[in-house]
Amino acid sequence: MRSRLDRRTGAFDLGRLELPVAVCALVWTLVALFCLVSPGEARVSVVIVAGMLLLGGLFFLGMLVVDREARDTEPGGDSPFDR
Repeated sequence: MRSRLDRRTGAFDLGRLELPVAVCALVWTLVALFCLVSPGEARVSVVIVAGMLLLGGLFFLGMLVVDREARDTEPGGDSPFDR
């Protein structure tokens, strides 16, 4: 998805480190989720995590059906900070 978006000159850019940073963020999130749900007495955490994943998936599917353009464009094209 990121490769299809335009890059703005002067904007923050990780360059070649973009993919390793994204992978590290994903691994960190998975480790944090595992630590949340691994204890046996953490049933409430498991329900919360499962509910949030379900809501996020439903939101994403809703965006696919209702507003597909929102996925294909970068938000804030006419920001006053772009000048």
